[in-house]
Amino acid sequence: MLLWGNINSGPWHLKSVPQTAIDWMNASRAAIPFLVMPAALAIWGKRGPLSRRWTPTHVWAVYGGVCCAFGMVDQGGVFNAIYWATAYLGAFVIVMVCLQNDEVASAAAFNRVTWLLATIVITVLTVAARDVLVEGEGLNASAYGVSARMESIAGMPMSLATGMARFAAVPGLVGFGLALRGRGVWRIFGAAVFVGGAVFMYIMQSRGATAGYAAASLLMVWFSSRRGWIAGVAIGIAIAGAVALNAIPEEMISHLARGQSAEELVSMTGRMRPWENALNEMAKNPVLGHGFEADRWLIGEHVHNTYMYALVAGGAVGLVVFVVGLVWAWVLFGRLILNPAVGALGQGLTLLQAGGVFAFFTVRSIPEVCGSNYAVDYLVMLPAMMYFHVLWHRVRAMQQVVRPGLQVQISLERAASGRRTQTGACGGARQS
Repeated sequence: MLLWGNINSGPWHLKSVPQTAIDWMNASRAAIPFLVMPAALAIWGKRGPLSRRWTPTHVWAVYGGVCCAFGMVDQGGVFNAIYWATAYLGAFVIVMVCLQNDEVASAAAFNRVTWLLATIVITVLTVAARDVLVEGEGLNASAYGVSARMESIAGMPMSLATGMARFAAVPGLVGFGLALRGRGVWRIFGAAVFVGGAVFMYIMQSRGATAGYAAASLLMVWFSSRRGWIAGVAIGIAIAGAVALNAIPEEMISHLARGQSAEELVSMTGRMRPWENALNEMAKNPVLGHGFEADRWLIGEHVHNTYMYALVAGGAVGLVVFVVGLVWAWVLFGRLILNPAVGALGQGLTLLQAGGVFAFFTVRSIPEVCGSNYAVDYLVMLPAMMYFHVLWHRVRAMQQVVRPGLQVQISLERAASGRRTQTGACGGARQS
């Protein structure tokens, strides 16, 4: 419900009486956070194991509380502050409700459901906009500016091409995980979905999404297997060779650059300006922020950077808290991805897929806002962060049980060997 209600919706739909059926629908979508939060709290009821432990998602919840507190006393207004905090923290409560039993299987399933929902959304958007989605042919095929050609779908504002690319990356990277670690026909299916996602990125001309897609793919190849690593290196060498030999069509390069000059690309398509304006504003009071969505009224435009947004919304305090949560999640992933216990739990594939999706949004956090505000990116990242924690807690529990057992077994075998009896390790164990 939050995923659907988040798309181009907000408190502005609740500040006037709806006049048409479309107005009522958009007002209902905007009201979803106020419905979800109390419902989730009512279902939560008995506190589970996660309630007694700190996780990266708890840290982000603290960040949400900081932004809400600062927004209460600033120009954003009390209603706006309550609305965005309710939406942001509501997603946290939902994750806690679904995973209150602290089960790895539940955490993995929660992510798969989220990936499925993202796939459904991008499928609906693509089908609805099929008549106006793409302009041009061949290497010049482009969907950039589709929101101007199709302003709405059933009365809801059409997503930007960059937003559609964000949705499409999720099934593409999940499919790539299947291609790397799946079996039989699933490998072929996963590879097809991944290639389809890459083509979709190219058509959308979303450079941030394309960079994130490439970086996430490299991370997944690196940690997939020895064969996958070799294949990834071979592909990388082939691409580097094609670039060195000018084998990549100039038309394709121009398309990816959207025809912009090197200076425009260096300035991140004008993003340097809002970054500089945000820094100038925050220099006046660097410690305290101005609440969620404050960039709109503080500098008059979207800041287009996750960390600048966290700074504007939560000040230096909020920025530090947010980054701590993000880094903590990556530390957990790093501990897990090479741990053999993950494979023993049957979570190798899901962990690789979740890591790929999380890496995509982390890279995309530079040119866009991912995780520090109530948006699709945050709603996809949050389950992955909780999954890393639940899986790591389970792995640690396994290691604490298995390690003493191994030490006892080794001691018994050494003792039995020292006595030079013929009972062997098992006999020595019974004798001891």
